[in-house]
Amino acid sequence: QNVYDATLAAAKLLCQRAPAGGLQTDDALRAAFKRYNNSDDYANLVLSRARKYQQIGLQPDATSSAQ
Repeated sequence: QNVYDATLAAAKLLCQRAPAGGLQTDDALRAAFKRYNNSDDYANLVLSRARKYQQIGLQPDATSSAQ
């Protein structure tokens, strides 16, 4: 019930079996989302929201390290 733990766990789950090219395409992202919740509607909704966040133009925090 900790947002930081839940975020890290979800990210790990989504990235564990990413295709060799990573999560660079919509199809790869949908496949990852469906590993979290095996629903086309869910995957499409999450992808749509991710694209809306991209439009905001937020940049990753340069001080944080991806692991």
